[in-house]
Amino acid sequence: KLVAAVPEFTKKIVKMKTGATTKLKLKGIGELDIVSWNLLDENKKLVSRNAIAEIDDGYVTANLAGSGYISASANGETVTCKLIIEKPILKKKTLNMSTGGKAKLKLSNTKLKYVEWKSMNEDVAYVDPTNGTVYALSTGTTTVTTEAGGVTNTCRITVKDKGSSKSSSSKSSK
Repeated sequence: KLVAAVPEFTKKIVKMKTGATTKLKLKGIGELDIVSWNLLDENKKLVSRNAIAEIDDGYVTANLAGSGYISASANGETVTCKLIIEKPILKKKTLNMSTGGKAKLKLSNTKLKYVEWKSMNEDVAYVDPTNGTVYALSTGTTTVTTEAGGVTNTCRITVKDKGSSKSSSSKSSK
């Protein structure tokens, strides 16, 4: 009598960053066993593959911050594991700059290769839309925003005049 093994995930909880891809592993199945993969919401109901994540043959790609479940069916058995996709977080919420200065804003908890950045007032500070580098142009305040993984992050930029303070880097030594 041949008895099929019950599949089991090697991890009960899978934590990912937006933009990351990972291969889920099952134990208790053979190389020739057919596995059916699905993405489930928090209530364990089937959802669109283009929701928070996509799954293809056990490879999960995290699209949006959120949580749900991954189900795998093999040998007439279905098992699930928890999926948590972390929210991208902007490291700085406020930034003080002097006119003429530049600074780079960075997101953590994401592996997304492309993130779009936007300044609400480009007269005060321009932000490179592809890499988050902020250039202080004139005195005032503005907000820089970015949306990644379905999460909007903001940083309030305050630009002050350089004033009469002289930078030692402006004098060259010969």
